[in-house]
Parts: sequence; structure tokens; C-alpha cells
Amino acid sequence: SEKTITLDELKKLQLENVWIDAKNPTDEEFKALFEKLDLAFTLLKPSDLSMMSSIYIMNDKILLYFASIGREFDPNTVAPITVIFSKNFLVTVRTKEVDAVERAKGRMHKDKTDSPASMAYVILDEITTEYYNYLELIEDKTANMEETVLENSTPENMKQIFNQKADL
Repeated sequence: SEKTITLDELKKLQLENVWIDAKNPTDEEFKALFEKLDLAFTLLKPSDLSMMSSIYIMNDKILLYFASIGREFDPNTVAPITVIFSKNFLVTVRTKEVDAVERAKGRMHKDKTDSPASMAYVILDEITTEYYNYLELIEDKTANMEETVLENSTPENMKQIFNQKADL
């Protein structure tokens, strides 16, 4: 079940079969999290390079950095997310709303998923699905551009193609 906890509760929390989802945490909350996880502050915070993905495997933890792109790709809504998990816990850190995490929560409640590995899988599956949806959108736009060029190559159409290319 989902519940909001205080900093004091976080400091006392046992990291056993738990998911901590930190949404836009304050500096104080970041500090409490990295102390709890025994991580460097820079490893916990979602990267400002939101378009980069990386994976770090540490002794008993795996750190994943992704950009969640949402259902309709818009560069303004790209949301960096840090996912940290071990066999005992899952931690997600995000600086803004991430649709994939909210959908994952719904799936987990419905499917009664509760192990950290299962929860991590569901979140990563939702983020990956966003990328597939975006690739399908690119494919559709490309097909439409090809059709436009073949049927009616005008300066206005060429301008539209270059604008769409810049967006992609």
C-alpha cells in the first residue's frame, strides 16, 4: 500500500520489501535518502542530462538513469528519473511527474506486485513502452512526409518537413 512518510520515518525505515518514490525531493530529503542508501549525493539525483541513460552496478545496488518521455513526446515534458534497486528495496527519484511511474503503480496495485525486482521491472517496462510509442509516432510522421513529398513537393511542404525534422 502507498503512504507518505516523514524524514524521521525515512531515517528509521527498514529497507525490506519497500518502494520509496521520491517526487521532487527537497535538499533535506535528498540528504536523508543518500544517507539511508549509503550513496553519494551525485549518484542519487536525476541527471540534468535528461536525454542520457546509464546504468551503474554497485556491490548490492543497481542504479539506472533514464529519461521518461511521456505518451506524446514533447521536449518540455522529458522527465529524468533515477531508479535504484536491490533484492530488498526499490527507490525512484524524479524531479517532476512521470506518467510511467503512475501507470506502473496502477499495474502493481492491480496485479498485486510487491517484490522490488517486480516493481522495478514494471516501471522499466512502462518507460520502455513510452519509447516504442514515440518510435511509432516518428514512423507515422515519416510516412506522412514521404507521401507529401511524392504527391506535392512545394516550398511550403519542404519547410514543414524541415520543421518536423528539427522537432524529431
